[in-house]
Order: sequence, then structure tokens, then C-alpha cells
Amino acid sequence: MTLNNLATAYSDRIKGEKAENLETAISYHQQVLQVRTRETYPVDWAITQNNLAAAYGNRVLGDREENFKLAKDCYQGALQVFTRTAFPQDYAETQFNLGLMYFVLADHEPQHLTESHQAFANAIETIESLRKEIISGSGMEQDKQKLAEEWNSLYQYMVEACLKKANNEPEYNRQALEYVERSKARNLVELFANKNLLPKVECYEDRDNYQKICDRLNQLRGKIATQQRQLELSINNRDLQNEGQYREQLQQRLSKLQQQQREILEQVDRVDSSFKLSQTVEPISFEQIQSLLNKHTAIVEWYLTDSQIIAFIVTSHHQFPQIYLRSVENRDELLDFFARYQQVYTKEKARWQSNLEQHLNQLGEILGLADILKLIPEECRQLILIPHRLLHLLPLYALSLPKELNKCLLDRFPEGVRYAPSCQLLQLSQKQQRPNFNHLLAIQDPTDELAYANLEVETILPLFSSVEVLVKEKADEAALKANQTLSQAHCNHFSCHGEFNLESPLESALLLAKDGRLTLTEIFSLNLDQCRLVTLSACETGLSDPNSLSDEYIGLPSGFLYAGSSSVVSSLWKVNDLSTAFLMIKFYQNLSAGVSVAVSLNQAQLWLKHLTKGDLETWIEENQLPLDPTVRIPIRRRLYKLEDDAKPFQSPFYWAAFCGIGQK
Repeated sequence: MTLNNLATAYSDRIKGEKAENLETAISYHQQVLQVRTRETYPVDWAITQNNLAAAYGNRVLGDREENFKLAKDCYQGALQVFTRTAFPQDYAETQFNLGLMYFVLADHEPQHLTESHQAFANAIETIESLRKEIISGSGMEQDKQKLAEEWNSLYQYMVEACLKKANNEPEYNRQALEYVERSKARNLVELFANKNLLPKVECYEDRDNYQKICDRLNQLRGKIATQQRQLELSINNRDLQNEGQYREQLQQRLSKLQQQQREILEQVDRVDSSFKLSQTVEPISFEQIQSLLNKHTAIVEWYLTDSQIIAFIVTSHHQFPQIYLRSVENRDELLDFFARYQQVYTKEKARWQSNLEQHLNQLGEILGLADILKLIPEECRQLILIPHRLLHLLPLYALSLPKELNKCLLDRFPEGVRYAPSCQLLQLSQKQQRPNFNHLLAIQDPTDELAYANLEVETILPLFSSVEVLVKEKADEAALKANQTLSQAHCNHFSCHGEFNLESPLESALLLAKDGRLTLTEIFSLNLDQCRLVTLSACETGLSDPNSLSDEYIGLPSGFLYAGSSSVVSSLWKVNDLSTAFLMIKFYQNLSAGVSVAVSLNQAQLWLKHLTKGDLETWIEENQLPLDPTVRIPIRRRLYKLEDDAKPFQSPFYWAAFCGIGQK
């Protein structure tokens, strides 16, 4: 053991000559193997074989081809002990290391790509089988997320191996996209897929009892999901006082709920033995992705690796996804851009606002927007954007069209530009049909400090045949959570403050009256199965964690999508109250005319962008907006110095904050 530790120290040593250090490490590993034989210490022997293989792979001295052969022999030796059945985690690690070795070799000898691809595939199949085995326990979701984060780089290398193979075999572009999807938002996909699993109704003669069982199962699902997230919060919150005692209480409550669920399942099993509370979610195939599209729709899905930016362009016109690659220099440029963007946004709001259009121009150049658009047929009139990590926080739909003055992506795609967290989540959300749209629940300025929230909500109300509004101090936490309309409404409109908690995303919330909060944790447990649209007319409601390597799309929109809403409109920054009110009013007017959510929002954004002072005054008069003196006077003050053809809301700051996520 001591020799093994010494060998590892020499392998990682900074001082001295690298070549000499590695020779010393190899020598010590070989001495270790005189004691750690396969017969006497098979597991330790396999570990040492792995270590020795890594040293040979990095070796400077000797013949390069011979060193790689020695490394391969060591890895193959380790796999004789680390079988997938007996040691799945070690098997996956060894296959990953073997794949990496072949991946490096393939730079000079492309034939090794096939061996690299196979080793990565073996590792991925093993990790995903381990994920399927995590089916219960208080930390189930955390365990799955941890597993996904630990193995994120494996998927990156597999995607890059597929793209390299695609140079000669284009069908591997399909595989590359499929592996991207397998690495994205897996927890959220599984939550979606299993949310509405219920026993077979035909197994029950007593339909009233069946309905009671289904209602109880759904109720327990929601409570267990909430409790699991609270437990996750307690684990991540190191500042929590009496954290051990608090966590124990949470664990006890969770165990009690899970016991109640088991008792219900025992009842169900006596009638429907085939029922399972969860099902395996198979990865989405390229054919299934393409089936989501018609000939007028395109998908652009981004994937960031450690060495490049990859854009997958999917249409019904091509049998393979088209690939657009940006180099490691572009990727580093994107990371630097985002760091500066975030810093200026956080510390110098005025400067960020005035430079926003310049920021978007720079982002378009970094991503190579001009070249991406060349790969999309002209007849595609609708675009679905699937960002990755930090790109979720940027208004990609507002990127300027190259060489087209004052036009952006919204102009290029008149049938709408919308977001989706992943293709598989898009597929699942399309199963949620919500034909009705006449029942509104509105939360109106609960903190009594949004000057134009009343104008916004009061103008929207007549567009619905059935409405309920919680106004100001009446919109507190107790009133909202006790309100049955929340689960019955076709549209839930929140005109309030919002906040995103980067340190603990599950604590992100919509702010209610009397210091109340509707947190993301609580949103996950709501039942919004009648809801077609949730509009979050509030600040920073569309943000997610850019640092997450697995389920990177965790934010307020994902909570409402999971709760049942087929579409969510949310914001990427702290918005202007007046422009937001005008944007929302126009958005709902478009919706009331039968236009889709994505197109209604896009048209409202372009309308606001090009709106002149004269057009605005005419529009206010034609729509007879309910402007009381406290609202009318500030608007006049803002506009009276402007020329009639001036465009007061032309800056992206006013119109580009809101994005539509989910169905069209």
C-alpha cells in the first residue's frame, strides 16, 4: 500500500523531470504487483493495473506505440477482475480510461476511434444501469444527480468521439445528438415521465374506490417530492442551525410518507399486480426527435464540452443532424463573455442595460449565428432553441441577424421562437393537451410596490370569461395555497416580484404578501393539470443554475412545467415595470385572438421594440387602458420630451427579457 501511494505521488509530482518521475512511478507499481498478485489480492491487483496503465499512457520515455500496448494490456487485465456484474463502478471507470487512451491515439491513428467509441459505450451503459437501480431512499434524486455529475465528462468524450467518426460515417451525428440528450436533465425527464402513472382503471369494479386510490397516490407523490427537496436543501445549506436535528425530522416525515405510499401500493397490488410506481425512461432516438418537427420547424440544440461549442441543427429536410462546431478558443471566449456579462449585470446595472445590444451582437459572433442560420432552410418559419448550461441565461432569440439592420431571430422565424430544456422534455410536454383557455387566476402586486401591475392585470381580465384575482395584501401565502382555482385555472398569471437563489435553486421563489413565498420546492408539488399557461410577470423568473453539470435546467419554469402547465413565460433579468405591463397586455391580446403562446409573445416583443411614441398614445386610447392619475402622469413625464417617431422601448432591455418555454 505504501509503495502504491508512493507511485501515485511520483505520477502526480510537480517538481523534477516528468519523464523521470513517471519511470519511478512505473517501477514502484511493478514492485507493488510482486505482492498484490491476482491470486492473493485480486481487487488490489486490478487497482494497481489501472494505475500502471495510466502511467504507461502518460509515459514520455520509450516507444510510444509500445507504451500504449502496455497500457492496453494493463487495462484489459484489470477488466478480468472488474467485470460489469461484480464491480460495475470500477468496470465503468476502467472502460472510460481505456476509451480515453484510444481517443488520444486516434488523433494520429483514426482507426482507434472505433475502440474508443466502444469503450465509452460500455461505460455509459454501465452507469445508466446503475442509475436505474437507484429506485428508492430519501436521497434517491441526489444520488442520481451526483452520479450524472461525476460522469458528465464521459458523455462529453463520447459525443466528440461520435462526431469524429461522423467524418467518414455521417450516421454517427445521430448518435452524438442522442448521447447529448442522454446527458441532459435526466432527473427532470424521469420526474415528468412517471408523474401521472396510475393503476389500470379496468382492474377496479368500484370506480369510487379507484378514484380515491389515485387521488391519494398523487397526493403522496407531491408530498414526497416536496419532502425530498427539503431534505436536499438541508444537506446543501451549511448555515442551518441545529441541522442534524432538523434533517432527522425531515427524514422521519419522509419515511412516514413513503410508508403510507407502500401501504397504498400493497392495496393496488392485490388488484393490479402489474402496476409500478416508476418506469424506465428509454433515451430518445434521433427519429423520435425528428418526429417532433414539421417541415416548417427547426431545432438548434447546443452542447458545451471542455474543448468546443457544438450546435446540432435538426430539421425534417435532412436525415442526419447538421453539425456546427466552434473551437476551444471560441468556448473560452464564451466563458469569458458570460463572466463579464454576469459581473456587469450584478454590479453595474445601468452600464449592463446600455450595453445589452452590444453584448448580444458579441454573443452572436461567438456562437457563429450567421453560419448556423445558413444550415436552416428558408422555409423553416419556427425555431426551437435548446440551450446548454450558461446559454439558458441568455436571450438567444434576441440575437441580431447578421447584416440585417435592426432585425433579430424573432424576425427570421414568424411562427415563433421558443425554448425547451431538452428534446425529450419537449416530447413529454407535447403529450399535455390543454385545449381550454378561458379561466384565469391572477396574482396582482402582492407586495404593493409595482406601479403598473394594476394596469397590467386589470387590462387582461376582460379577455377571460372566468377570473379570480388575489389583489395586494390578499395575495398572501395562505390564500394562494388554499385557493382551489390555482389547480383549476387554464392560466395562472403572477404579476409580482421573483427571485432566483443561485446557491440553492430550490429556494427560488415568487414573493407574496405579508413576506410570503411560493418556492420552487412547493411549485413541484402543485397540481396544474388544467393549466395551459403560467406567466411569471416578475424579475429573474427564468434563471437556472449555469454551474450544474447534470440537471442544468432547474428553475421556476421547470417547476411549473412539472406541475402540469404546458407552457411557461418567464424573465431573464430584472425587468422594467412599465414596459413589462405593455408587453403583457399585448401578449394576452394576441392570445385572445387565437395565436399560439410562442407567436403571441414574439409578436408582442417585436411590437414593443418598434413601437413609436405616437403609436403608443394611439394604442392606449384605442384600448381605453384604465390609467388612473398615479399611472397616467408618470407615463406622460416619460414620453412628453420624445418626438412622435421616437421608439422608447427599442432597447433589448425592455422587450427581450421574457422567453416562452414548452409547447408552442
